[in-house]
Amino acid sequence: KKINFPCGYHIPNTSFAKDKEDLVLDFELDDYWVLGGLAMEINKTGKNISPSNSLSFVKGYRPWISIYKNQLLKELQERKHTIMIWDIGVSIFYGLWRDNSHKMGELIDLNSFEEYKNIKSELYIDSNQMIKGESPDSYLHKPAEIVNFMSKFMTISEKDIYILGPIVGKKISNPIKNINLRILKKDFKVNIINK
Repeated sequence: KKINFPCGYHIPNTSFAKDKEDLVLDFELDDYWVLGGLAMEINKTGKNISPSNSLSFVKGYRPWISIYKNQLLKELQERKHTIMIWDIGVSIFYGLWRDNSHKMGELIDLNSFEEYKNIKSELYIDSNQMIKGESPDSYLHKPAEIVNFMSKFMTISEKDIYILGPIVGKKISNPIKNINLRILKKDFKVNIINK
């Protein structure tokens, strides 16, 4: 059915590369995607939070990078899955939630977000190929809206993370060694292991 609120999926902890771990490409290198964006971190516990008070629950934002198989997009298209259609079950996303396929960087404070949110993001592949993305303020669902919505049916807690989604991406068809996401005037660099 059609929905008019932010729709998300739980991502298993094993999908996130920890600390100094590298991202892992553990599938055949046909076509895959590199995505970058922001995740929002919560700073305190709350329930039924008003829109006017929502941003006081945001600690800051973390840069986020993901790599996944292009086959997922084909499956989504075949099932006519869009952002406005609720699709029962999430088994289709199994290929996306691979171990060490996501990584988040250090927290960026709220002041930096407000100051640089209109600057477009950039993605650098192997330190040379640059892809222009959108600015952080281009997200369809804004941080305050997400906090307000989530708190209506669950208690949000300190250290909760909500990935806001990608705002820059690139389809890749060859091995790569590193990625750098430039967002909110910060550089978030990760290395890639090709298995």
